[in-house]
Amino acid sequence: MPSFHWRRLDVPGTDHATLTTTDNGYLLLGHARFADPGGEADLHYSVQATPTWRTERAHLHGVGPTGAVQIEITVDAGGRWSLNGQVMAEVTGCIDLDLNLTPATNLLSIRRLALAEGMAAEVVAAWLEFPIPRLKPLRQLYRNLGGGRYDYRCPDLPFAAILETNRDGFVTSYPPLWEPEAAR
Repeated sequence: MPSFHWRRLDVPGTDHATLTTTDNGYLLLGHARFADPGGEADLHYSVQATPTWRTERAHLHGVGPTGAVQIEITVDAGGRWSLNGQVMAEVTGCIDLDLNLTPATNLLSIRRLALAEGMAAEVVAAWLEFPIPRLKPLRQLYRNLGGGRYDYRCPDLPFAAILETNRDGFVTSYPPLWEPEAAR
């Protein structure tokens, strides 16, 4: 099972994620711990994707800055997303989920897009903001630079970085926010 460990650079924190293959696609499991400006967070997350890397559901649970966290995200066959049972119309039609507390979910778009070197694509991800849980559409542009490197941009934030990935598709370097945990 491929996995990866990160260290956060903007605040004290770590993240670890594992990717497993299931009978119905893929399961991304992770554990993020970090010092949010409002307090400590210790969260377990899971994201289930189809064999074509389309997000189907996600679950987060643990402790956040304001107490217990229990978040359930689902996507129905019509592309309608729900957050804890409430339909989030603004992200209808999104294929990918991006959890703002981990670089692990970039793997979903990277694997789904399977961009050849030099190719680029734009996706609109359902972006989960934390600690106030809400889903928003977030435009993301990926350009494969070769050698496992991607020019990654989110013009709505704005944000830009050169992401480095390993052979499994995990983002290993996500400046200025994440680096491999072993790096010092």
